Amino acid sequence: MFCVKIPRKPDTTLLSISPISRYQHLCLDSQFASIWSIFSVVRMLKLMAGSYLIVITEHDCVGTYWGHPIYKVSSLKVFPCDHSLSKSLAEQKKAGSEFSQLLNVAEQTCGLYLS
Repeated sequence: MFCVKIPRKPDTTLLSISPISRYQHLCLDSQFASIWSIFSVVRMLKLMAGSYLIVITEHDCVGTYWGHPIYKVSSLKVFPCDHSLSKSLAEQKKAGSEFSQLLNVAEQTCGLYLS
């Protein structure tokens, strides 16, 4: 279960998301070990190795364009969204492991901008 803080909602509003069923519901108190503030969803990747949710967890406003803010992404987080690798073949598990390493590098790479 993932629990995320919605930045534009009151501090007590948390969104709980099941990575397997993708069921979502709001919760008022924190019963979770980790809570993430998510500013934007970059992409949902559905691969043979499994599904991954890539989100922006930190950003800095670096300017505006026609009155719209431009943000530089300072932190990404990649969440695995299913446990399909536990039922995968050895080759798929190896590919999933290699892909996870690539995603970890992407998490630490700066330079993505969004508006």
